Amino acid sequence: MQWRIAMVMMVVGVVVRGIPTLDPNLCSVDDAMDMHCGSCLQLYTCDDAGAIVLFPKCSPGTVCLEDSPTTALCVPKESTTACNCTSDTCDDYNPLYTDKCEADIVTDVFECLENSPGSGGCVSGHCVDCANFGLTDAEVVVVPPECTVGYQCLEGSVSSSDPIFCPEGQYVSKIGICRPAPPLPCDPADLCNSGLCPDLMNCTRYYFCDPNNSSPYGPYLCEPNFFFNAETLSCEEGDARVCDAWTRCDFPPPISTSTTTTSSTTTTSSTTTTSSTTTTSSTTTPSTTTTTSSTTTPSTTTTTSSTTTTSSTPTPTTTTTTSSTPTSTSTTTISSTTTPPDYTIPPHCDASYVGNYPIGPCDPNYWACRLVTEETYVILELECPEGLVFSTDPSYPYCLIPAEEETC
Repeated sequence: MQWRIAMVMMVVGVVVRGIPTLDPNLCSVDDAMDMHCGSCLQLYTCDDAGAIVLFPKCSPGTVCLEDSPTTALCVPKESTTACNCTSDTCDDYNPLYTDKCEADIVTDVFECLENSPGSGGCVSGHCVDCANFGLTDAEVVVVPPECTVGYQCLEGSVSSSDPIFCPEGQYVSKIGICRPAPPLPCDPADLCNSGLCPDLMNCTRYYFCDPNNSSPYGPYLCEPNFFFNAETLSCEEGDARVCDAWTRCDFPPPISTSTTTTSSTTTTSSTTTTSSTTTTSSTTTPSTTTTTSSTTTPSTTTTTSSTTTTSSTPTPTTTTTTSSTPTSTSTTTISSTTTPPDYTIPPHCDASYVGNYPIGPCDPNYWACRLVTEETYVILELECPEGLVFSTDPSYPYCLIPAEEETC
């Protein structure tokens, strides 16, 4: 007791710098002369009036140790399991402090409440807060830049529930489970798989998600100096604070794949041998013309007619006539013209027009009228997955392989 009193007398009035200010309510008159750890580097005692008396910051290589409810002192780091660290960590004695760790030794202590009074806290060595979320229900929030640690906000403050930890190569999703990194667009684990959804890797982009289609549409790019706000589902100018917290994560780039396509050409040779025929008349008709011939002759006349229209090149038609009287021949040519359909953007987009519409023949792109909020409809230009085209058949407004599309 005399040793502790002497030490207190020496440090009264000493200004302690570089560590947080302790809460004066830590002491009461019942705690007079008891020794405590205010943090891993801060030793204090209480005087007879219940006021805090601070000791100097623990010297380098030592940490504060409470070896009983009423005694504490700074000891070499190797002699205790208290305040061990391999990286920045939350303080053992105050959950609102974070400890700076260098070479497995606590070197500094910082108060998380300084920047976010009333809402801050320490999670896995990081100062976190819920001040910018304004949430009333529990919500998972991620800790950038690794994003392998998550925590919950409850009524605007950091929840006391256990943090979420994910292994390397994964990240904490918005429903609080570990998912492979980087995140995939329209993943239900990130609480957005219908309508407009943010790109969690780039705040200037967004997707259109259709739960009935396995492939997302997009990404779509905001205008320069605009950022996508997941709350308003729109691009907003000049304020990156609207960005989703996950866009601050240092995700690895998506794995890219390359496809090599080798085309081959087949050359077909054909030889046609035509025998010579002596005729009295010869008529050449292109294959694109349908010809109907009628011949009027007396009974003493024999007429032989042969027509070929199955070739893409003009095919000779040979008629041999033997007659003692004149022969009358009439030819009728029938042609047909098909007018292509008019592919235009839907004139309106409302509940009666929700659906998909072709942009053109044999085209992978198409128009889509979608409900994106409770009362808002938009027309989007979307694209089929690679290798598919959009059907022009109104009874089947979906993507299909080119071989099944009549306009290809």
